[in-house]
Amino acid sequence: MKDLKVAAPKRKVYGFDHDLTLLEKLLLQPESHNGLKAIGIVGKPGVGKSTLCQELLSRPKVKAHFLPRILVSMSIKYNEDDQDLKNTIVKGMLTYLGVEEEIAKSNIINEELRGLLYALHLQLMGKRYLIVLDDVKETDAWHEKLDSSSSTKNEKWGERFAYGFPKGYGGAVIVTSTSEEIVKKMIGDKKHIHQLLPFSDQENCWSIFKDAVVDKKRIEHNPDLKKQLLDKSGGIPLAAKKIGQIVNEKLRKAEEKPPEIESGDVENKL
Repeated sequence: MKDLKVAAPKRKVYGFDHDLTLLEKLLLQPESHNGLKAIGIVGKPGVGKSTLCQELLSRPKVKAHFLPRILVSMSIKYNEDDQDLKNTIVKGMLTYLGVEEEIAKSNIINEELRGLLYALHLQLMGKRYLIVLDDVKETDAWHEKLDSSSSTKNEKWGERFAYGFPKGYGGAVIVTSTSEEIVKKMIGDKKHIHQLLPFSDQENCWSIFKDAVVDKKRIEHNPDLKKQLLDKSGGIPLAAKKIGQIVNEKLRKAEEKPPEIESGDVENKL
């Protein structure tokens, strides 16, 4: 599992104003029931789901309303009975919440996953938490139905990830994935699912591309290069960034004898 993180990206972020406003409104509006607020974000690889969530967690109103706020990278593959990975996820969340590592380790030894989930439940009890489960690629029964209530029977605690999330305190979970089917399995068919689309205003991709190039004077007045970039990136922020990094590296290597950057360089380097 990658590190848990909540900080917004230090780089300037483009193109998510509408998405952020909509998601913030969904998070902050009162629910008609006392369960768990669940939101799904679905989009192509590289469209900016992680960046969007990092920005969302750093919004002043969201910070004032939710505590703790945790982003958990879920971009690992699971096997049906692979308890170690599930332990790692829950243990990482506990560590972030301030549970001593020795205690978390003892729970793994003594009660394994059910002990960890029970400890997570206790840590989040009574709190308006916001948990982002980012980039979910595969699920099994353990991950699904996050709105399920916790079991009163000790032996059942390890059966579902959902049991670690107390219900009725105003907490919320966001699930991001490239698969709408996965999101629906985790949060339910009737929950809010936000489709994150490629940029319709591709000037955002041009801005991301320029940010990745140190010597901006070499690219700013090259309309053919810009057209190639916009055509190849397809409105995907990560594609624009990668192309910018390729061009920047070419410029760096040719620093002693700088060549002209032609429009074909974008296409030829992909």
